[in-house]
Amino acid sequence: MPPPSPAPAPRAAARLAALALRALLALGAPLGAPLAVAPLAVALGAALGVAGCGGRVPRPASYSEDPARLHAALARRREAVQALSGELALEVWEGDQRVSARQLFAAAPPARFRMDTLSPFEQPVSTLVSDGQLLLMHKADEGRYLAGEANAENLSRLSRLPLDPHAMAATLSGQPPLLADAGGQVGWSEERGLYTLTLDAPGARLGDRQVLFLHPTHLVPVEVVLYRGGRVEVILHLADYTEQEPRLPQRIRFELPKELIRVDARLRDHPLNPDLPSDAFSITPPPGVTPESL
Repeated sequence: MPPPSPAPAPRAAARLAALALRALLALGAPLGAPLAVAPLAVALGAALGVAGCGGRVPRPASYSEDPARLHAALARRREAVQALSGELALEVWEGDQRVSARQLFAAAPPARFRMDTLSPFEQPVSTLVSDGQLLLMHKADEGRYLAGEANAENLSRLSRLPLDPHAMAATLSGQPPLLADAGGQVGWSEERGLYTLTLDAPGARLGDRQVLFLHPTHLVPVEVVLYRGGRVEVILHLADYTEQEPRLPQRIRFELPKELIRVDARLRDHPLNPDLPSDAFSITPPPGVTPESL
């Protein structure tokens, strides 16, 4: 890993912090180094250790090719997480440039979320919110306020990523957005000791195929891969799950290959199901800033 670059100038820092916002609007990609998975190291850690030594992990006695069991486990977590808020500590690499940043976030599925990206000087660089109907963004570093319908097209304009507000809210609440909530093909990775669930959805906006790797005991996703046209679009790794149900990932490390961006995100101070007022998902244009339509 290259040494840290000197502290960026304010506008460069703002640009990189904005890249962090774009990165976190996506599902991430492969790890450059292994993630610590404590306290959820249990069976997963043992399985990965065996695989790393060239061994094979046999299917568990409870193995079933019925996808309903895996979907039910994912659905239970979605139902238990009605809202989540907290702080994200980020390390963002763009090529050989690195910047550390912080984001404050709030998410209330199915489609409400808020993300405030802070500069190294603790000033807001950008704020992006969705109330499920409207998508609003204030770019403080550019003096711009953008507003439009909360849909995939507008979110893609702001993030350059093929996500809709439902996928965004799910991701921020620790739940991988799914191409389908039923069906699919169940498998077992002997190399990694993990369940796999493959979902196909030709023509879907997020991708046409999704493969989830799930912990063999707790059935939480530890990796999510999205494909389009046979090529990997994004890969998300999740680790440091909480021990209490519903288990939530506290660390996400990923890359956006096409943009040469790597992001390591740590979740801090994340109260489960906080009472989020409706005005948390709305922002008004600052004085002197003319709203622009998306």
